Amino acid sequence: CSFCSEMSLWHCLHSKFLQPSTVASVIRKNVLRATTIGYIAGARRSAAQSSTKLVLNQRTDYKESGNRSYSAFLICGAYFAWFGTSAFNQAKALEKLESEEDDDLGDPFDSTLNTTLPPSEPPKPQAVIVQNKVVNLEQEMLKRRKVFVVGAIDDKLAKATCIQILFLEAEAPGVPIDMYINSPGGKVAAGLAIYDVMQMVTAPIHTVCHGRAYSMAAVLLAAGHPGRRVCLPNSKVMVHQPSVAYPRMAATDIQIHARETERTKDQLAALIARHCGQPEARVREVCERDRYMGPQEALEFGLI
Repeated sequence: CSFCSEMSLWHCLHSKFLQPSTVASVIRKNVLRATTIGYIAGARRSAAQSSTKLVLNQRTDYKESGNRSYSAFLICGAYFAWFGTSAFNQAKALEKLESEEDDDLGDPFDSTLNTTLPPSEPPKPQAVIVQNKVVNLEQEMLKRRKVFVVGAIDDKLAKATCIQILFLEAEAPGVPIDMYINSPGGKVAAGLAIYDVMQMVTAPIHTVCHGRAYSMAAVLLAAGHPGRRVCLPNSKVMVHQPSVAYPRMAATDIQIHARETERTKDQLAALIARHCGQPEARVREVCERDRYMGPQEALEFGLI
């Protein structure tokens, strides 16, 4: 019948190119067609029963045939209604997923010390039960004046870290703060925001590297209070020069951003040299390529 020709709906509904509105339109058309055909079959059955003068056996055959047709079309209509609703919901979910925008990564020309880093996600609060009480571990660590710089250094992490440091400074000025670092690096601007707050407060910042302190994280490690910078035995430190990925732009703009990257390179070299007690020429030489250090080498270089 003509209704069977619409079975191609199965393929249409699974096409990722259809928008949910199109899917809904196709579903409504087929459900309406199935319902209409079912009603027509029922009407034909009633007409056959009222007008025919055939023998009892023939009338019984018409009745059973009409009932079967009517039931079959109602079942088909119900099936397509259920299947169509499910497909429509899946299409809506897919559209919502594809339309979600990534987090704002800030200025595309922002110099980084590691250009392959994904944006850091805010950590979920961790809690434990102590003496039948739920204890938030992050809050407890903050009460003990411990700050954690974990993950890629971006604007979100910088904001959270600066807020915690400033809060602890307001609570007890001059009391030491422990900063635990385990980071692959990240944006220079975000890292320098943390650096400036570390230098601004009166509380000495004790930096501890556990795991890794690469790129911008190594600068934060070196920015800790002299004599209070520590690397755990199996941790690693890495320093190198900043880099930036240039998108499609005019040649003049590329030159402008290249000069800015050079200034950032000089700025970071000066900061590392100041905290490590090394000549800038030595720092530039070491940072020319990725330079990995263990705790002993980091100690000799002056990072800790």
